Amino acid sequence: MHFGGVDVVELAERFGTPLIVTDEARVRENFRAYKEAFSAFKEEVAVVEDVEIYYAVKANWSLAILRILATEGSGADVVSDFELKSAMLAGIPPQKIIFNGNAKSKDELRLAVETGVCVCLDSTDEADALSDVARFCNLCEDERVRVAVRVNPEISVRTHPKIATALKTSKFGIPAEEVLAACSYVERRGLALCGIHCHVGSQIFELSVFREAAEKMLRIASH
Repeated sequence: MHFGGVDVVELAERFGTPLIVTDEARVRENFRAYKEAFSAFKEEVAVVEDVEIYYAVKANWSLAILRILATEGSGADVVSDFELKSAMLAGIPPQKIIFNGNAKSKDELRLAVETGVCVCLDSTDEADALSDVARFCNLCEDERVRVAVRVNPEISVRTHPKIATALKTSKFGIPAEEVLAACSYVERRGLALCGIHCHVGSQIFELSVFREAAEKMLRIASH
C-alpha cells in the first residue's frame, strides 16, 4: 500500500502506529486549485478584485502543514493565541492573519494588538474591549489596530443546527441591518476598519448558500 508515492508499511515500521500521514503534494494541489478557481471567477465578475486565501488553522494546526501553506502564500484564520503563535512560527506574516472567534480573552486581544494582526469583531462590546486594550498598549497615534466586523447574514442552511452559524438566532456576529452602524462605532473607538466577515456554517454542500452569502456581503460592502 502506497500513499503519495510512499510505502505506508515502511512508514509504520519507521515511526510506529497509530500514524497520521499527510501528502504534501495534495496540500499544495488543493491550495492552488482554490486560487485558480477564484482567478477564473475574477475574469467573469468585475467586482471581484485580488483574492487571498486564509487557511482555518483550527482545521489542522500541524506546523508542517502551516509551513507548506506559508510557502504557497496562504494567510491564516485563527481563533486562539495558540493558533496565532503557530501561524507566525510557521512563517505566515501578521498582516495576513485574522483573529476570529466570539470569546477572545483580554490576553488574546493584547497579543493581537502586539503582533499587529487583524481582529474580527463579533460585537460592539468587543470593539470596546479591544479599544481599551490598544490604549493600554500605548500604540502610536498612527498605529490603529486593524479590525473587521463579523456579519450575521441571516441565511438558512441545510446542515446540523449546531454548526449552522448564520441563522437569525445564531449568537455569532452582528445582524446585517446593524452592521453599518457598528462599522461607524468601531471607527469612533479609534480602530481601523478594513473589512467585513461572515461564516455560514460547516458541512454545507450547496453552492447556492455561498453565492447568497457573497451577494449579501457585497451589498453591505457597497455602502
